[in-house]
Amino acid sequence: MKKFKSTLVFCISLLFFTMLFFACNDNAPTEDPMNAAQKAETDVDSPPAADAAQTAPASEGKAVSGWKQVNYEDFTFMIPADWKRESNTDIWFPKTESFDMGLPLISLQCGLMPIMAGQTVDEQIKEMIHGSAPKSKTAVDKCNMSGHTWEAHDDLSHMTLTLEDPRGEMIAVYFFNCRVPRNQFTNYKEIYRKILDSVQCN
Repeated sequence: MKKFKSTLVFCISLLFFTMLFFACNDNAPTEDPMNAAQKAETDVDSPPAADAAQTAPASEGKAVSGWKQVNYEDFTFMIPADWKRESNTDIWFPKTESFDMGLPLISLQCGLMPIMAGQTVDEQIKEMIHGSAPKSKTAVDKCNMSGHTWEAHDDLSHMTLTLEDPRGEMIAVYFFNCRVPRNQFTNYKEIYRKILDSVQCN
């Protein structure tokens, strides 16, 4: 009888502690499934954010604000939008340049010059525009006129378009001359090429 009582007490005690254990687990806070999902997402390495677009500062000679169309005589052509025209002239130059001391070193000048009998365009170009003999010469045809693009380099570098308009014994030559200090020529070469390539008739 005594053995039976001992066994009964042991079983009751075991049952009590078992019920107490499950009761404690039932009262423990449970994690919200949504929070668990969010935690799982944060545990996964997120891909690195894309780098913000970098706007490189415009280097010298870059047309930073687009292009605009301008006119000279019966021609139109494009120049950088931040260039301006000197009043009562056919000269354009960057707004950072000044006309106070004469023709800006960085500029485009348009004009018409006569080539008299006995002269050549090459000689007249050297005398009136470049100041030195052209280093390169490429034939072009624009506006039903034959002409050339030129380069010449001394203290200044020049890129020039000439178009020949025969007028009896004289040839009138339209010229579009871009110039820049020689040490800055590489900065402006592509801009000048675009200007000269854009020349066309109205």
